[in-house]
Amino acid sequence: MTTDSDESDGHETRGEESDGHGTGGEGSDGHETRGDRADSRERRREGADDHSSGSDDGAAAFEDTDDTDAAFEDTDDTDVEFGSTDDTGFDARYEVETLVTRPGNWVLVTGNRLVVAAGLLAGVAALLLGVVWSGLVPLVERDPTLFLLFALIGGNFTLITIVVSISQFVLARHLESPGEVREQMREVISYRQEVSDVTEESVVPVTQSGLLELLFRSLDREIEHLRETDWLDSATARGDPEITEEVDVGARRLLTELSSHVTRVRTLLEERNIAAEYTLLLVLDTDYSRYFSGAYRVRAAFGDSLPPSLDESLTRLERHIEQVDVARRYFKTVFIQSELASLSRLLLYVGVPVQFVSVVLMLLFTAPASPAISAPVLEVVIPIVVTAGFLPIVVLTVYILRLATLVRRTAAMYPFTTRVDEEG
Repeated sequence: MTTDSDESDGHETRGEESDGHGTGGEGSDGHETRGDRADSRERRREGADDHSSGSDDGAAAFEDTDDTDAAFEDTDDTDVEFGSTDDTGFDARYEVETLVTRPGNWVLVTGNRLVVAAGLLAGVAALLLGVVWSGLVPLVERDPTLFLLFALIGGNFTLITIVVSISQFVLARHLESPGEVREQMREVISYRQEVSDVTEESVVPVTQSGLLELLFRSLDREIEHLRETDWLDSATARGDPEITEEVDVGARRLLTELSSHVTRVRTLLEERNIAAEYTLLLVLDTDYSRYFSGAYRVRAAFGDSLPPSLDESLTRLERHIEQVDVARRYFKTVFIQSELASLSRLLLYVGVPVQFVSVVLMLLFTAPASPAISAPVLEVVIPIVVTAGFLPIVVLTVYILRLATLVRRTAAMYPFTTRVDEEG
């Protein structure tokens, strides 16, 4: 019958398919075909087990990699913890310490800008309240108060607009082409390789605090190596007062001043859980040309009789100082851009509410007979609003003071300096 023939052809087709799987079966009966299929399924299960085992091995490998990543994450967590400002106690102690030891430098550079601005505003508020409560400014006439508010409103509008525009212009430098980005990346990678060669460390940290810690730890090691070199006694033994004086000046700058600076920086990096900004400001506020000058003085004092061991130590020390100077100048560029961005954002945060409050107070004087608030209240409200009107200019002042001071102090490249108080 046609049906039997079709079924027979179907068995033959299934047998051929079984042969196609490599079973070697020739028959077309259903039992042999099912056996071949069972063998095929068994082989597939074995292959799946092998694949699962390989996946487990791969997963284990990935777990090992994750463990390694976890180690790196632990290191990164250390840097994040260092850079955090959660521990305000350390920050407050550092602020007080720098304010007591170097008050002028605290106002110009190292002090927290918001704290400095708050101090200036407190002085303005105390002055205004003093002249008002003393009776020197009775606040009887309305026109002078309106003119003052109008001047503050118009001036702040102009100030905020100009500063934000300038900051956006500076920040527009980040709009770079792929070629410029690639070139900058190559320069940074080249610098990292130089740091690795100088410090003899195969892995250079990628964080600001980590790189500075590596450089100053290695620099401290080189200072100790220079201290162990018997060159001071040999210079004194030559009996020349001029040579002895030059060597003493160089030794003081390298073994005393530089060593003290390195210890200070390492203390901030390793022992204090404070913001990285403090360490960067300390490094930026240091004149490294003095230390190069100290090395030059020692070389000039010995002349041709410079011991090879001392020459090697001075060379390595100079290379370390050079890498520190390059790092701080690069971080200075990043820091200035960050400060300008913070200034723009802060001016908008404080400027808009100040303008709103000033406009509202000005509108209160539009009443036909007298202001909507009583005279005793005005004696408090007007000084407070006027003080708030000075807030944008005070914020701008403290930020520009820091940026201008840092740029001035780091304008010259070594071995020259812009510090007017430096001696040769």
